[in-house]
Amino acid sequence: ASLASPAPRSVAGWATVRSAMVRLATRSAPRMPWAVTWLLTAAAGGWWYWQGCRAYDEFMLGYHDFGHFAFRVASTWEGRGFLLETPSLPAFWDHFNPGMALLAPLWGLWPDAKLFILLQAVCLAAPAPLVFRIARLWGMSAPSAAVWAAAYLAFPAVGQLNLNYSYGWHPISLALPWMFAALAAVMARRFGWAAGFAVLACSFEEAVIVAMACL
Repeated sequence: ASLASPAPRSVAGWATVRSAMVRLATRSAPRMPWAVTWLLTAAAGGWWYWQGCRAYDEFMLGYHDFGHFAFRVASTWEGRGFLLETPSLPAFWDHFNPGMALLAPLWGLWPDAKLFILLQAVCLAAPAPLVFRIARLWGMSAPSAAVWAAAYLAFPAVGQLNLNYSYGWHPISLALPWMFAALAAVMARRFGWAAGFAVLACSFEEAVIVAMACL
């Protein structure tokens, strides 16, 4: 009897572990598409940050837009004028983007050109969870919503915007999360939030006003 007693205990222990694993899988299964979406978002953002840093470090950026937009943010923080590139030009001589002033405190915390590379990578990747949310509000299942989020991240126009024909960082990329957030808020019938998100998106370039009007 003493030799046979460990077997029932082992079977009972395995049954307890298996039951716990089944319960855990049952609880986590509905969250899995959401977790996958966030994992892909982080991976895409990391890739775009690495890509942007490499292009910057190896002098692969061919236009001056990166520098003159960054200089306006630095000028605002350092007291040389509100979003001024040079004293001889007004603040919005080429584009209307007052939203860039919101970046000035971030420049104060990290006065490095790679701040803008990081911001662009984050803003390109951030709409993916919002795409997931929009798809769910549209009535799709969680796995289908995750597929749509992955499709957004894989869409060539999104990834190519990171280097932007060698322009590098451009403030219009900062409008993307707020545009998707506005659409998600409209679908959730949160119209006040939608208006706020839309105004914020439009503050990064005048071309976004046209895009938001089309929505």
